[in-house]
Amino acid sequence: MSVLTDNGMLQEIPCEADFTYVLSEEVNIQPTEYKVMQDQNVNCLVRCMRMKYNCRDALFYSVGFMKPFINEFRSADSDRATELIIALLKSVVDLKNVGFLSCVNIECSLQKVFWDGHANRVRLVYLPINQHFYPDEAAFESALRGALVRQIDDLSETGKRLTEVRNDLVNMAISLEEVVCNALGDEDVTLDRVIVKDDKAKLMLSATDPRPGSTQAFLLSVDRDEYVIGRSPLAEGVVPFSVYIGSKHCKILRNGDNFLVVDLDSKNGTYLNGAQLAPQQPYELHNGDCLTLANTDFQATILKGGAQ
Repeated sequence: MSVLTDNGMLQEIPCEADFTYVLSEEVNIQPTEYKVMQDQNVNCLVRCMRMKYNCRDALFYSVGFMKPFINEFRSADSDRATELIIALLKSVVDLKNVGFLSCVNIECSLQKVFWDGHANRVRLVYLPINQHFYPDEAAFESALRGALVRQIDDLSETGKRLTEVRNDLVNMAISLEEVVCNALGDEDVTLDRVIVKDDKAKLMLSATDPRPGSTQAFLLSVDRDEYVIGRSPLAEGVVPFSVYIGSKHCKILRNGDNFLVVDLDSKNGTYLNGAQLAPQQPYELHNGDCLTLANTDFQATILKGGAQ
């Protein structure tokens, strides 16, 4: 449990594999931080959506297709464990380089750090709120280093490379960036080496919560060959804010750099640039298209293979 849940500022509500944090009255969502989180280039974070839960502000996190970092780590051999730590530290470094965001707002439990096997990277849970898990970034870094060292010590086998990573983590004079570079074994290495390049195209679908008066941003990142969108927690792209969207409303198919959309017999229809789609028939999506699911418009942005 975290300090903010322990003192009642946050209430965690499980949603199948996903989860929601319900905020107490003294906790406020910071609009600038929330907006920055929606940027498609901030890909070190778990996808987050602002919502209401029993008239209180809440933050919904979609992690159904990911694994808790700690579970992935405990089942890993020494080499794999080293790579996982590198990926985690790279995500932290990425976050530190994002303007307006701070590590003090990262959920502090390793149970709330996730391994995204589809993208081959670690994703962090960030809360864009006016309360913090840590007093400053130094306290966060110290806690993270300690948690990782304890996990390393619990492994049945630690090879030379992982032992060196452990020693670097213990030494606070070595920055997290240096821990990563040392682990890669190249004095001239840059942190770009840690980024897992994805040669497949991605489709970004951005929308605004359609409820009256809402200006909340929402983003779906289609990063696999078949991607179902709907209200069901079992969908890859969960859209929980509209009762008019079906549990499995439509699916996106990826074929190389091209994307197709298929309506899954939805009650309220799927529309492409204003034209309703026939159910179970594929229609090609293009960059800039407007994809409408019931009462919600999504703007399509296609990132060609290799784009970060």
